[in-house]
Amino acid sequence: MEKPAFRIDAAIIFALFALNLLILGPYLLTDFPNQAWNNGYMYIGMARAFHDYFGGWNPSTYGGAPLRYLYPPVFPGLLGLFASTPGYSYHLLTGIVYATIPAAIYMLAAELFGSRSIAAFTAVVYSAFPSPVYYFLPTWKALARPFASAPWGFLALLRYEEAPHGFSFLFAILAILAALRRRWIWTSAASAVVFLTSWPGTVGLAMAWAAIAIARIREGPKLIAAGGVACGLAGFWMTPGFFHSTSVLNRVVLSHNVPIAPWTRTTFLVLAAATVLAGLALWLLPRRVAVIACWTAITGAVITAYTLTNTALVPLPYRYMLEFNLCAVLLVGGLVSLAPKWRPAIVGLLILAGLPGAVHFLRHAWEVQPHFAKPETGATYPIAQWLGAHAGDGRVMASGELEPALSVWTHAPQVGGSGQGVSNPLIFAAQRQIAFGCGVDSEQIAERWMQALGVGYFAVHGAASREYFHWYADPGKFASLPVAWQNGAGDMIYEFPAAPRAVVVDLDAMNRLPRLRSTADRQFLDAYVAWAAGKRPVAASAGFDANLNPGEGVLVKTNYDRGWKARGASTEADPIGFLLLRAQPGRRNIDLKFGAAWDTWLGIAITLVTIVLLIVRAPSVVTGSVALLPAAVAYLVLASTTPPTVKVAEEAFARLQPPTINPEGIVDAATSAPPPFQRGRTLTVYGLNFGTPADNVQVFAGNRAAAIEYRGPNQINFKLPPDAPARVAITVEVNGCRGNAFTIEGR
Repeated sequence: MEKPAFRIDAAIIFALFALNLLILGPYLLTDFPNQAWNNGYMYIGMARAFHDYFGGWNPSTYGGAPLRYLYPPVFPGLLGLFASTPGYSYHLLTGIVYATIPAAIYMLAAELFGSRSIAAFTAVVYSAFPSPVYYFLPTWKALARPFASAPWGFLALLRYEEAPHGFSFLFAILAILAALRRRWIWTSAASAVVFLTSWPGTVGLAMAWAAIAIARIREGPKLIAAGGVACGLAGFWMTPGFFHSTSVLNRVVLSHNVPIAPWTRTTFLVLAAATVLAGLALWLLPRRVAVIACWTAITGAVITAYTLTNTALVPLPYRYMLEFNLCAVLLVGGLVSLAPKWRPAIVGLLILAGLPGAVHFLRHAWEVQPHFAKPETGATYPIAQWLGAHAGDGRVMASGELEPALSVWTHAPQVGGSGQGVSNPLIFAAQRQIAFGCGVDSEQIAERWMQALGVGYFAVHGAASREYFHWYADPGKFASLPVAWQNGAGDMIYEFPAAPRAVVVDLDAMNRLPRLRSTADRQFLDAYVAWAAGKRPVAASAGFDANLNPGEGVLVKTNYDRGWKARGASTEADPIGFLLLRAQPGRRNIDLKFGAAWDTWLGIAITLVTIVLLIVRAPSVVTGSVALLPAAVAYLVLASTTPPTVKVAEEAFARLQPPTINPEGIVDAATSAPPPFQRGRTLTVYGLNFGTPADNVQVFAGNRAAAIEYRGPNQINFKLPPDAPARVAITVEVNGCRGNAFTIEGR
């Protein structure tokens, strides 16, 4: 590249970077934000786990799991390097990546359209103008309105805190740029970074690859080979066990926890329209623009189908608005490039059309950001501190905002966690049973599960709590439990008797336990808790000192995994997936260590072989095949040995769907104003699982049923009683199952 051209590009790239840093402004200097309920705390907690448990066993969530199951390593691993200043590091790292993305978009657009002016225009539109998507999908425009109609990239970071997705998005753009330049090794390297950063980023990149393969069909095999090489480079972390754990989590949790509708006629019409758009683009447009049109058709089908019908063409379809927004911006630039004579006039008209929105956003970008807040002033910080000081090795049952806060501020092991890194889905399902169970025996079943899981403390957020989510269905059902701490503001910590970490158990009695049929199986839970209490505790130091009689073993109350190795004993799972050690009778010192399982060593070997094949310049098809085939076989082996408790967990997530009021989900029906409310006014409560027309549905203001004026599956309008107290708890009940509660103020 000639020096003048290089200087022009460098100047434009620097200007774009500086503009976007300026847009973020105070965000870059924020420590912990005033939105502890958002994803930022979760990612900071993950970073702390990477710092503390890297490469080993993570005992902090879901009964323990290999750390590699927690999350792809690049983002939390980088953040974990700065564990002493996690909040500042999180915002600075994500801010720098955010500001770099428009520079990468400029490079991609310049490659596609061969014009610096169009590339710069495209990058500026992405950075500061309202998304083109807002103009034909107003649902997304409504989401952006409270943020000064900001570009979607801004919302993805600051409203939804999709930090790893944004990080991988940068490398996805670089991978696409490398593919368009036919630099296949660089394509594989950048794609491997995407794989090692974010699942949504990986799926979004796959959409781009599909578009390139359609528009440049001869390069399809090379793209597939480059993807195989990328999988090989990432194989040391993205092992068959990682993929199996993630697929099981998707089957058990996401398929039931994220409400998605069945495909409809509209879904197929959207797919047909996308196919027609791609076909017309291939027929009428130059290949450089056809690539973008095909990419827009694919991402647009995902977002449009979800927006119009709530159907999912891919898992978590709403996450791909980031990619669709970029496609729409690039498509605008591509269409402008087709009319060189009219280019200045078209660009000028587009700027004039979008300038008021851009000016409005730029004027208010700092105001709409989350701002710094001292953690001590939050609802969950004092709870986390108390639990950190008192829980010791005992497991804690937490929910909602408190789960990520515990991971940030303490080392207290939890029953739950961030929704990631689950090696034993039954523990996740047990947490759901405790929190969402309602009806006969729900309190007793919750108590049995907490005894089975070795819970020492149990934090509950009542109707008046400042905690954001209030996950517990009918939190008052736990009122009979012994209280260890309360703050007088709706937050309680209940205490359970301390249980030893490991006990000697009767192996024959285990074989006589009834089969677990459901997380609400009282018969099994009563029998299991009695058995797991053990005959006597086992002293734990570097290992476990046990004097075993014939027919006895050692139960360690952490999850079983293939990576556990015990000198002098064999390892297996007990009926709920905890670690059971079998050894010969007599006095034994069992040295228990966690290391890499066979599938982890396979993943490491795949990465090493991939690197060697790249060095000797083996054909990419060979390299990709060597990476993919053994990993696929290993995955199938693991999938064939999925334990029966996975079905129990899946049934629990399908069954446990209590009525749940959304955070900030109670508003004035006429004005949508938040509390306080005039007594006697009609209010609207938004949420989930509010029943069908055939169900018996009630809204309670305190213990008094309120008059319902309208109800649907996600919305109820009811009249606040004229004589309601100044502060009253609102809850919804469906067929006798009472959900979570929020206190509102009346006047």
